[in-house]
Amino acid sequence: MELAEKSVTPSVPGAPQLSEHSLLLATTLATHRDRKIALGVAAASVAAFLMSAPFAKIQLTPLPAFVPFYQSAVVTNDLITAVLLYGQFSILRSRALLLLASAYLFTAIVAIAHTFSFPGLFSTQGLGAGPQTTALHVLARRFSDPCWRLRSR
Repeated sequence: MELAEKSVTPSVPGAPQLSEHSLLLATTLATHRDRKIALGVAAASVAAFLMSAPFAKIQLTPLPAFVPFYQSAVVTNDLITAVLLYGQFSILRSRALLLLASAYLFTAIVAIAHTFSFPGLFSTQGLGAGPQTTALHVLARRFSDPCWRLRSR
């Protein structure tokens, strides 16, 4: 039996039959409620930005442990997302999912390189880094993500 023909047997009599593909996030359409939640999260983000804007010029105490802590969280999130998307790709065989998963893997690798090249973490200039290496890693991460997303459409 093909994977597309399998269906999940509902536990409630009279419930609609769901195909296995309809349970995947990549093939589920956003509902009106989902869009309202997304709009609420976006509005809360804008409100948080506007409330913190007056404090933008206040210089905080340097915290050397922040960069490796933040970068490890970024790498972990990107790797988990890549693995989940590769899993969805293995089921759906969608080229867009493959490109998106590869983009997350790429950004995780660039974030690791960024961490090693960051000045002051492992050496004064960073490991194997010139004066602009860290900035180039940031640019690679920031600009490659939208390019991958546009390519996957």
